[in-house]
Amino acid sequence: MQRVVAHYLNREIMPKTPQLNLTTKEIESLIEKVHSGEIDEFNLPIEYYYHVNFLLKQALYKGFEIKNETELSDKPLKLVEELKTNIAHFSAAKTFQQTKDMTDALTKDGELLSFSQFKKEAADIYARYNGGKFMQDEEKIGYLQTEYNMTVSNAQHCVNWERIEADKEVLPYVMRNEVEDENECELCEPYNNLTVPVSDPICNELGAEIHPNCRGFWEQVDKETGDDKYDKEEVNKTWEENKDNISPMCRGNSYKTREIFNKDTPAFDVPGKYLEFAKKNFGLPLD
Repeated sequence: MQRVVAHYLNREIMPKTPQLNLTTKEIESLIEKVHSGEIDEFNLPIEYYYHVNFLLKQALYKGFEIKNETELSDKPLKLVEELKTNIAHFSAAKTFQQTKDMTDALTKDGELLSFSQFKKEAADIYARYNGGKFMQDEEKIGYLQTEYNMTVSNAQHCVNWERIEADKEVLPYVMRNEVEDENECELCEPYNNLTVPVSDPICNELGAEIHPNCRGFWEQVDKETGDDKYDKEEVNKTWEENKDNISPMCRGNSYKTREIFNKDTPAFDVPGKYLEFAKKNFGLPLD
């Protein structure tokens, strides 16, 4: 008997992410407040943070197939709540990084930019972080698309790993499926059909994606199939030759770590003088 999770096998490349629900006027207001000094890296824009946090929570619910809050009782509530806390920490860090980049762009050669000059610089920063068309020649794809897709994908992998752990006595092996088609990349190909016991430490390092927007996943297989395919020496060889190709921000197993965004996610790379502030979620609420 072999378990296959159908929505992984049929999954297309993730569609373009929904945009933040911020109007042009609200984006302009954010930029104006950075220019005036009302917003800076120690006084972050809470409304922007709420928009990011809300969108990524919706991505989490999508991955868990939760249509609304009332369905949470049918899901692994503690896991979902822990992942929501991680998303809140990430959303705050993203808010900090965008704001810091904007405040760093306020001056050029020691002189404060005029608002019209700064507005264009800030608009480009906003597009880099969030995508969209605000003051852009064409619609941009920002970091937010990858962040949204990672949240959906890791939530799906959490569902998959919950099943794997529940059934490991009957289906004690997992096999990597990298979805062989024209979109398969050279980073994923070496892992295809890699078969290991459910308890293998490799599953702690590679629980979900090899890189952002990766479509690979673990499918569960029975003892007979696993015994036939598992070659410890070959597994170790493949792992040692390819483990450094896993993106640092993808390394880990969200089901076990309770994190969508791990410590190597770029948004968490904070200069030393802000570390204490970061420990307080950058002054932003966790709800």
